[in-house]
Amino acid sequence: MAASVSQVSRRYAEALLAACRDDEVETVAQELTAFAKAAEKSFDLKNVLLNPTFGDEERRTTLEALMAHIGLSERTQKFVVLLVERERQGDLESIAEAFAALVADKTSKATAIVRTAAELDASTQEQLKWALEKRTGKKLEMNVTVDPSLIGGIRAEVGMLVFDGTIKAELDKLRESLRAL
Repeated sequence: MAASVSQVSRRYAEALLAACRDDEVETVAQELTAFAKAAEKSFDLKNVLLNPTFGDEERRTTLEALMAHIGLSERTQKFVVLLVERERQGDLESIAEAFAALVADKTSKATAIVRTAAELDASTQEQLKWALEKRTGKKLEMNVTVDPSLIGGIRAEVGMLVFDGTIKAELDKLRESLRAL
């Protein structure tokens, strides 16, 4: 989608996210995005949404019947009807884009590549995972490998972020600072 996301669209998206249960967030995001794309491509749907010759009641009942027929969830249906009632159907694409971004942010997942000098027990791995999730703000899946060349400590990479608490890294820094003298 290429709609520009306005403050109003963000507020509607935030309100929808707050109204959704955790188990329905991704479904609503997919449905809203698909419905917005369909509205953009389908002359008839765009006509129902935007043509001023349709009365409010006629527009609402037509949309409710269409959304029920294609199987949209109750939450998505209610939200689209709310947009129509508040005459924000023209912002549907922008709101869908903002909502998808919020959902991606909320459910962001990443992989942490962790190298350690020695084997970590399950409890230590959980503590490390918790600390990395807190620091990155992402839900992490960890791939842990043992690398004796690190001498001691842990090195973790999450995307572009690198957390290096290894003795090898400290020795390398010390070596560089001595060379600079």
